[in-house]
Amino acid sequence: MKASIATLVLVATAALASPSANRHKLFHRQNKRAPAPAIQSREAATLTALLSPLGIPAVSQSASVYTGTSGPYVNTITNNAGQDVALVAWNNGQFKLDSSSLPVITVLIPNGQTASISMADNYSGAMTVVHPNSQPSVSGMINDTLIEMTTGQYGVVDISRELNMAGSDISVSGSQCTTSMDQCVFTCLNGEITCGWDSPYQLTNCATGSQPGASFGTYAGADSGGCMIETQLTTTINSLAG
Repeated sequence: MKASIATLVLVATAALASPSANRHKLFHRQNKRAPAPAIQSREAATLTALLSPLGIPAVSQSASVYTGTSGPYVNTITNNAGQDVALVAWNNGQFKLDSSSLPVITVLIPNGQTASISMADNYSGAMTVVHPNSQPSVSGMINDTLIEMTTGQYGVVDISRELNMAGSDISVSGSQCTTSMDQCVFTCLNGEITCGWDSPYQLTNCATGSQPGASFGTYAGADSGGCMIETQLTTTINSLAG
């Protein structure tokens, strides 16, 4: 890929002015009973334990993505992976772990539970999961599956496996279209485990019309597209990278 995944997100956001340029691309009220602070403390400790090995601070809210269902776009995430995870999201950044591009929100999702996050209109960024096996990639990102998303009239959502073809199994569905590990997903070619800079990639099983809301095109000579964005999304974390 001629540019990083994040660079394409930024460039492609501008290109979404036409449908043909579709890109590739969680407080509750304080309970006065004594046990509540202990529960909150345990949750905070779990979140910190997950994030600190990667140098990620806990962040509860941002202007572009935040907990709850009050936003114009809502992603409801269910953790079926067998372990507690943290969902982390970036906004218009390079999806990296340095001080200039850290995640703008971090949300604990215990095993078997669900959390909802809202995205603002014209949000463009990515999300992934952090778990005990999470590692940084050689590019300074989290070496795992990415949920890439742009909201707005011509926005799309896709799963990208470019960082790690053996990453966590995640799927995202709207009312019509699903992006998963094998459908409307960006994958590496030629048996590569990672790609997207100098190695080729492709948008797999996402031909326009292959399922309602699927969109395929090209941008700057590379595959582009995904599932057309919907206001209500459901994400399932099925299993975690080893």
